[in-house]
Amino acid sequence: MAQADQMVDEGRPIEAVDLLIEAWQTAPDPTIEIRIRDLRRDAAKVLETSSGRSSWPPTYVDPFPDLVEEIPEIRLEQLSADTVGGAVIHHGVIIVRGLFDVTQAAETLSTLQRTQREQRSENPDPRWYSPYDSGVAQDSSLRNRVSRRGGTWLADSPRATAEIMNRLSDVGVIDVVAEHLGERPAFSLQKSTLRRVEPTPKITGWHQDGSFLESDVRTMNVWVALSSCGGTNPSSGMEILPRRMTEILEVDPELGRASVSFDLIDKIVGGSPTAQPAFEPGDALMFDERLLHRTALDPGLTEDRYALECWFFAPSHTTSTYLPFLT
Repeated sequence: MAQADQMVDEGRPIEAVDLLIEAWQTAPDPTIEIRIRDLRRDAAKVLETSSGRSSWPPTYVDPFPDLVEEIPEIRLEQLSADTVGGAVIHHGVIIVRGLFDVTQAAETLSTLQRTQREQRSENPDPRWYSPYDSGVAQDSSLRNRVSRRGGTWLADSPRATAEIMNRLSDVGVIDVVAEHLGERPAFSLQKSTLRRVEPTPKITGWHQDGSFLESDVRTMNVWVALSSCGGTNPSSGMEILPRRMTEILEVDPELGRASVSFDLIDKIVGGSPTAQPAFEPGDALMFDERLLHRTALDPGLTEDRYALECWFFAPSHTTSTYLPFLT
């Protein structure tokens, strides 16, 4: 800790983060977890001045040239920047089966549930739940709204952040995102979330996350199922238009700040099928801010759905309304 503090005093917060991550991996410690979480924010500020890729988006050969309006699928051992980036650029999305193995998925679910128990506690253990003070007044109400919908911001839990970033690094997904973005990625306070979705049926809006992000943003979302969901499972999944969208669509203000009108959706979808894939714990979706999708809360669901959603940003092209934390 003393060495890390000295690095920070010398203007080297990125090195301080890496030093403490290595120390935590050797001997997990609550004090280190909280310090790493806070330092990740300081380190991300340094990277905001980087230039990133000179042009965007990257150019990829289509790794799935025979697929038309279907979601490409790979296994963990096929994970690479060319495959993921190529799939997202040409098809809008990719499924990575078994990104987390059975044990990793179960441990992540346990971390999610413990974090949310602490969040509901009158005296939460600060290593499990310690809301990050962003200095933005409206974040408090936004945090409460997310909580009422079953979500917890990942960075509000130092322990969950340490565990999940370490796990995503172990399976190689952070390196893949870094290669795709052309720089070490950051995850955001307000968009990286531990989610529990109740099985209450309702009509949900189609949206692109880019509708509420800045126009030059560079992203990659990693969504990991932590329970069986979607398809014919009794918990909600995702409904997706498996197609690369070339633009961010106009939203319908009557449906909320991000939802696209159903009339426009009907015109875009036409006779093409949408997809509601089934997921087992550890299966992942990867996509960027252009994907058109929604939560599928169909009638007949009976179980909660648990998932991790981690939005990664290029620090050189993030958005001013979301606080980045270094991976």
